[in-house]
Amino acid sequence: MSDTITSGLGGTTDASTGRFGRTRAYRPWVPTPDARRPMLADAALAAALGLLAVQAFAPSFGGNVWWSIGGLGVLVGALIAYAIVQFKLSPVASVLATVAGFFIFGAHAVPDASIAGWVPGPSTPGALFDGITHGWARLMTTVPPVGTVDHIAAIVFGCGYFATLGALLLARRTSSVWLPSVLPMVVAVVAILVGTHQPASTLAQGGALAFGAVIWASVRSSRNRPRVHVVGANAWTTRATAATFVVLIAAAALLVANAAAPSTRFVLRDHTQPPFDPNNYPSPLTGFPKWRDLAQPKSAARNQTVMTVSGMPASVPVRVAVMDVYDGNVWLVGGPSNTNDLSGSGRFRRVGSDLSSTAAPDPGTSVQTVGPTTKVDARISLEHYNDVWVPTFSGARSMSFGGADSRGLAQQLRFNTTTESAAVGAGISSGSNITVRASVPVVSYVGGAQRDAIVGSRPADPGVALPPIVDTPTGQNFTVKSEADKLSSGAKTDYKKAKDLESGLRRSGQAFYSDGINEVNGNPFSKFSSGHNLYQLGQFLSIVNPNNANTPMFIGNSERYAAAMAVMARLEGLPARVVMGFRASVSTTPARTVDGVTTFTPDQADAWVEIAFKGVGWVGFFPTPPRTQNDIPKQPDKSFSKLPADVQAQPPVSPPPNPAILQKQNKDKHSEPTKSNPFHIPAWVWLLLKIIFYPLILIAAIVGAIRGLKEWRRRRRRSRGSPVDRVAGAWAEMLDHLRDLGAKVPRKGTRLEVAGAIPTDVWEPITGFAAGINAAMFGPDDPTDESAESIWVYVDEQRAETLEGLERKRRWLTQLNLASLKPWR
Repeated sequence: MSDTITSGLGGTTDASTGRFGRTRAYRPWVPTPDARRPMLADAALAAALGLLAVQAFAPSFGGNVWWSIGGLGVLVGALIAYAIVQFKLSPVASVLATVAGFFIFGAHAVPDASIAGWVPGPSTPGALFDGITHGWARLMTTVPPVGTVDHIAAIVFGCGYFATLGALLLARRTSSVWLPSVLPMVVAVVAILVGTHQPASTLAQGGALAFGAVIWASVRSSRNRPRVHVVGANAWTTRATAATFVVLIAAAALLVANAAAPSTRFVLRDHTQPPFDPNNYPSPLTGFPKWRDLAQPKSAARNQTVMTVSGMPASVPVRVAVMDVYDGNVWLVGGPSNTNDLSGSGRFRRVGSDLSSTAAPDPGTSVQTVGPTTKVDARISLEHYNDVWVPTFSGARSMSFGGADSRGLAQQLRFNTTTESAAVGAGISSGSNITVRASVPVVSYVGGAQRDAIVGSRPADPGVALPPIVDTPTGQNFTVKSEADKLSSGAKTDYKKAKDLESGLRRSGQAFYSDGINEVNGNPFSKFSSGHNLYQLGQFLSIVNPNNANTPMFIGNSERYAAAMAVMARLEGLPARVVMGFRASVSTTPARTVDGVTTFTPDQADAWVEIAFKGVGWVGFFPTPPRTQNDIPKQPDKSFSKLPADVQAQPPVSPPPNPAILQKQNKDKHSEPTKSNPFHIPAWVWLLLKIIFYPLILIAAIVGAIRGLKEWRRRRRRSRGSPVDRVAGAWAEMLDHLRDLGAKVPRKGTRLEVAGAIPTDVWEPITGFAAGINAAMFGPDDPTDESAESIWVYVDEQRAETLEGLERKRRWLTQLNLASLKPWR
């Protein structure tokens, strides 16, 4: 027998080894030792682009989250893709490896669902799946930086992981020079869209990514061109020219990206409905009478502890809620649908524990806090407190929860950057504790000479846009405005005007404190119903002073005094809002402080006013007189009021401009809050998704099963048994491929007989291939592993060539043909 046998395979077969030769160069997808360098270059460049892509998440996540979690995702994605290529994994095995890599190494992205923060646990897969699917909505409604709260960090891990893995697989499967760079660029664009107005770096997000894409494209392009070996001095000239050309292109891309960057970025979070709507809850100020009822001398709850605060100076007040919209009936946290919420006080967003957001402020919030601050690192422990509004401090920078349902509270926490107030839709209750770090502006709670020294002669902040006071058809705010003009008539500056309103409302002999529960000294105005609509405020400001008929007399509690001063200040052109909370020194029995722990009871509940001044921020004003100032004089007759006759004839409470809003405000304070669904999808959309999605899933499962089964069979034939078995398996594999192409392959007969029965237009080299297989199997020497592998490489090449010549539709039908899987063939 001759040393070589013509195989009909386009080459020859060595009879001694059975090794097939090829007449043309062959570059298999699986990297050979000579192809490792391009593979490693692609892996390095894919990882670099992946890092640049996830770096765009930095403003959203803050700290080192994007680096530690996103970088890990990039690294693991590159390693998994390299393993898929290096070990020639089947599609099924590749999917399994991809899923396993994501759920094993992704544990670091969901530390609260992992063991020790990085080891996968039973709840890790569910947490990762929840984060990668539902985390997008949370990310866009959470005030950045979000950290790792509520599984959101799974997004940055998943983006880095799948972008790098997909880019590297595309680089090894396609010859396109640009396609592998698309995935990292898409991730960068998505990260920008869900990010903030202030990117981490325009150069990093645009220029550097373009630079990396150009470099990778040039490297890949050079592989597809014939190699020209240049020696000598010209070699260095050629390389320098090529390098300069690449750098110039990248620099141009960088400059274009930097120049094209808009001054105002479009981000999706600006167009996302916040999940917490304060208008679904009663105004906090309407709940003030509840605290006063509990604080009455005969109340059993008078001395019960509402909350204790440690690590806080006793002079710093605890804030519960801030209200800057007045609709003629109540002060609201943010405007209802029929008002223009210019300040943004109604926009509560998800936050992590870090509240020091770098996001652009809401419209109408040009106030910047300057001047001295009080550092607070406090712990608030709730004992008899149940509400949606979370106690905190002005200038809060971080907040975390402990005690009952701490994890649930952290997930539901909403924060308003305009008013620096917090809320939990499901409510926060007794047994919880809150750790708050804050830099409280001193000007927000001090008075007297200290406040004067800080504010000086500064004007009111013109950049604060607040909606106007809503008037009633009878013009009831006329009474409030006229009294405001009287109290502040001599003021030359905005600050002096605010001080005059404050001092005038609490002036001794003119202002008296009463909770309106009991009549004092026979004065009917000392007993009144709660509320602060315009009629009630007009009545409050129009009582005749029996000691001086030319001056008014004010009788009320903090609800009335704070509401009245805020309305008066707004009618005088000052940006004012009402704050409700707890102050240690407000009551006749100040809060008890022992060993740095201050105990607040219902008696310390209070309401006050804040007005924004340019360059200073929100300045606190306290118009309520001391509670000891309660010796209300007796009225001599029943004509108590200076109100016009048409106003006096009206009922005690005027109808609201919007009855629907008042109905919401008058709900029981302890009623179950209405949960809003900001991402509501209509039922018909769900139905359409089901009609389309489920069939697509079924089709994908069938396609995957057919291709996976064929790939499993091919790998089994190629890797199992002796070289003789693997050579026979190559023949069987090629026959199955011809069956899928539509050829009628005889079930019985020798290889040459079977080859003769197959038309040459299906596959021309079939006869030579059969002869070559016979030569390899029945030659003087048994086939070796190398010869068996060379035959399989030839089979892969011929399968690819036969498919390449088909139309796309025919190619897919061939790969999904069940002819080769029939058990009776």
